[in-house]
Amino acid sequence: MKPKKILLLEDEIIIAKHIELVLKDSGYQSIRANSIEDFKNSVEVESPDLAIVDINVETKHGGICVGNWLKEKDIMPFIYLTSYTDSYTVSRAIDTNPKSYLVKPFREKELLFNVALAIKNYVYKEIESPYNRNGHISVVPYKLKKALNHIEENIGAKISLTELAEITGWSKPHFNKNFKDYLKISPYQFILERKMERAKEVVLLSNTSIIDISFSLGFSSHSNFNKAFTKFFGITANEYRKIHSIKKQSYSE
Repeated sequence: MKPKKILLLEDEIIIAKHIELVLKDSGYQSIRANSIEDFKNSVEVESPDLAIVDINVETKHGGICVGNWLKEKDIMPFIYLTSYTDSYTVSRAIDTNPKSYLVKPFREKELLFNVALAIKNYVYKEIESPYNRNGHISVVPYKLKKALNHIEENIGAKISLTELAEITGWSKPHFNKNFKDYLKISPYQFILERKMERAKEVVLLSNTSIIDISFSLGFSSHSNFNKAFTKFFGITANEYRKIHSIKKQSYSE
């Protein structure tokens, strides 16, 4: 098994070398960044498993800017290691969602415990029940959840892979791969499923014409909508409405 990569942003050389030695002795691969720019490049190139970030880097709270950047990218956990304990700094740091906040001078065991725990517990946020498939709870990165929310909010529009990838900040191939990895379905098929579920609700609960429903869900024609509906539910939308209308009448009697 390859050793976990730890990216270190610490401008005090003596402390940085101490941390690197501690990590190396515990089986981690340590990568040290000499600046914020170097740190960001290393994130892209090295794909580390965790980052240890000093808050006082380049500017008084430069590390917090890095934390905000990591929060937005949402691709790895990170830990703050700092001498700041004032409430203002701590509050700002917490808002960036670090996995831990350690105060210098640090204890080696405490550092290693938090590093191991942060990596182990880096579990992506659960998505809401509308996205659960086959009764199983799915978990996805925050950025992917933003794309899923965009689909729900724009279910009546034509949604492209390009716009979904842009929301996450990933390339289209990377977005497509992540989507399939986490949801076990392609983005296109997922969008179609969500449209069909919405169509079923509207057909059942409203008197809106089938043609109007098809266009409201972004289908280019009533024929395309009917083919999709029939494929998903085994009958046409009109037939589905009639069957459930008869059931409602029989229940009311």
